[in-house]
Amino acid sequence: MATTGNHTVVTGVIGKTPGQAVYNRLEIYKFIEPENKYQFALYVQALRRLMDVNPSSWVSYFQIAGIHGAPYIAWDGAGAGPNPAQAFKGYCTHGSVLFPTWHRPYVALIEQEIQKHALEIAKEYTSYQQEWQTAAISLRQPYWDWAATATPPDKIYIDDKLTIPAPPKGDALVVDNPFKWYTFPAGPLPDEQDFQLPSPVEAWRGRTYRCAQLDNATQTVSDDLTQLQKNIDGFKSQAYLNRRRQALSLFQYVQTWARFSRDDSSSGPGPSLVSLEAVHALIHTGFGGTAPFFGHMTSPQTAAFDPIFWLHHSQTDRLLSLWLALRYNPNDANLWISSSTDHDGTWTTPADGKVDENTDLTPFYATSQDDSFWKSSDLRVPPNGLFGYSYPEFDGLDFSDRVAVATAIKSKLNALYGITLAVQQWHQFHTTGAADTTATGPDDDIAARAYTRTVQSSDGPDAQPPTVLSWSAHITAKKFELGGSFWVLLFLGPVPDRPEDWRACPSYVGEYAAFVHSEPARCANCVKLGMGALVGSHISLNDAIIERAAVRSLDPSEVVPYLRRELCWRVQGGPAGYVHPGDFDSLEVDVSATPVHLIEKEDDFYPIGEPQMYHEVTRGRPGGYRNAHAL
Repeated sequence: MATTGNHTVVTGVIGKTPGQAVYNRLEIYKFIEPENKYQFALYVQALRRLMDVNPSSWVSYFQIAGIHGAPYIAWDGAGAGPNPAQAFKGYCTHGSVLFPTWHRPYVALIEQEIQKHALEIAKEYTSYQQEWQTAAISLRQPYWDWAATATPPDKIYIDDKLTIPAPPKGDALVVDNPFKWYTFPAGPLPDEQDFQLPSPVEAWRGRTYRCAQLDNATQTVSDDLTQLQKNIDGFKSQAYLNRRRQALSLFQYVQTWARFSRDDSSSGPGPSLVSLEAVHALIHTGFGGTAPFFGHMTSPQTAAFDPIFWLHHSQTDRLLSLWLALRYNPNDANLWISSSTDHDGTWTTPADGKVDENTDLTPFYATSQDDSFWKSSDLRVPPNGLFGYSYPEFDGLDFSDRVAVATAIKSKLNALYGITLAVQQWHQFHTTGAADTTATGPDDDIAARAYTRTVQSSDGPDAQPPTVLSWSAHITAKKFELGGSFWVLLFLGPVPDRPEDWRACPSYVGEYAAFVHSEPARCANCVKLGMGALVGSHISLNDAIIERAAVRSLDPSEVVPYLRRELCWRVQGGPAGYVHPGDFDSLEVDVSATPVHLIEKEDDFYPIGEPQMYHEVTRGRPGGYRNAHAL
């Protein structure tokens, strides 16, 4: 961090290995391993010190977290912009094509502040001084890869206390776990009336909560860890698997920036597709809680106060880096930001205003001068250390060879997530009625290539490539209709009566989460202008269909009758916590099947065809397909 002249500048962290690339951000399971004990101990202490900085300082945890929304203070003088004061809802660019790039300098800002404190803490050790100093220089914001694991480590979200080696000699010390919650400053807070949520949470003068529950007898608020576990894991990990499938769909199906960057169902032709913003919302609502278990992560204006926010958005930035590396082509305008409409608006961007790659990413100063902010055009670079960090997947890559980079990233994504392997399992089930789901691990990409060569050569060199259908449910709704965040859950089979049991029942398949400002009246202008904004996503059904083995193949003659009989949906949100699908006027759930062709490509995944809609699956049902004259 550098504070020179008039403003706090986002410069990124310091330190790199001489003659080599910058240090990587580490996945949280790696970050807590004994080999990284110095970094972990420094991070824990540095995060705690940052939380204790006077809240009037621009570089306090309170002020940095407040950039995302409440308490609606112009951070470091970054403009009382075109929206009137009564309409200000923060700087965050949700619902905008700038959503991925805006959060990049935001995470870099807190990363540089944490390292600043870590460098000072390292000087306090009298034993192993060199190790502590090296650890501070290499310290980066960790990320939680929620597409690879169902939950973070217990010491991140379960344990109240941590044991770390403390200064000066590294003796074991038990400390409060700063990953668990943030304690708000004592005394009056700015714009105190803005620290409200339509939920049981009343203790805004206390701390952040996750899946908050109110004890009516004592009128105390606590975290509901059981509900939290259901939200992020679910029955047989279905909540996690849904999140994983949606993340992987970003690489398999989403091939334009307009689709990738934001949750906006009007961003392209055809049915709604998953976006980075939509899949990231699953973590916000999972940790914050679903109605009636609201916590701070559920609403944009309060989410950044929860310490899990930074692990989450470091991962979101990683997915952005991977997608750009896989799709990077400076000559293809569809793969980058073009002029678009920001339905929500921010303090410096009017609702329904135009934004593009040269729009200021306020309030993140690139220099200390007034009105000198980072822009997305500054950030369209490989992860080569613009802000002093990178990710492990980019080690050793030569970014001058775009095709080689894309090929390497494809291979690494397959090794991590088995994207290609999933398609092969679908094809095996489709052709044999059974799928081998045992193949996982780092050799998946090799297995994928061997499988592809086998199926392509099975009928001779002139045979058409084998194709399998990818069945999906598409969810579309008006963003602001329910007055806050909402959830549409899908099931294949009977649904329990109690909403708190939905994610833990055997029929649960997955969900779409809309991350929406919980006080739209606080942003009257954006609500008025953006009431028609459509959001949505798609949820893959293939794995759930195959797991239940209720059909003999993925052919429409088998799947369509099955889905008409078994596919159900429920809605959480609104003041009562539950909305009947028939009362959610804009909700539409539709079904499609997209052909996936098993053709080997070095620098991309299996190509896909045009989706075929099967409106008859949901037509005529509450919240189902509405256009009765279409076939």
